[in-house]
Amino acid sequence: MINPTLAQAHLNKGEAGMVQKTPLVGNLMDAGAASKVALNPQQNISAQQLMTKVGQDADTAVIGKIADQEGAMRTAQLKDSQAKYTADQAISTMIYAKYGANSATASFANPGEAEKRGMSVIQQLAMKNAMA
Repeated sequence: MINPTLAQAHLNKGEAGMVQKTPLVGNLMDAGAASKVALNPQQNISAQQLMTKVGQDADTAVIGKIADQEGAMRTAQLKDSQAKYTADQAISTMIYAKYGANSATASFANPGEAEKRGMSVIQQLAMKNAMA
């Protein structure tokens, strides 16, 4: 016996199915063909599998479209980044052309210069830490 107050609470929440008992019926009275010996359930199973496939194909198509759009966005960002890099290179070339090989910017065009200056900074920091 179900508590009537509990049943009323479930009805108020729209969960009436939670308090109903499953009716006891024989296999011939249920809705599916799988429980009936004389019937072939393959058509029902095929229909269910087809509906599942259609749903999964739709989900996959949506995911593919999202991936395509994200890829297009990344491509646009890459093109923008490449354009900025090309502009920066043009500016560096103009500075080099104006000030020549003696400018500080031009010295970094020499192979190994950036590494040498980077090592110099690291050595200076190491010496500073050793003195502290």
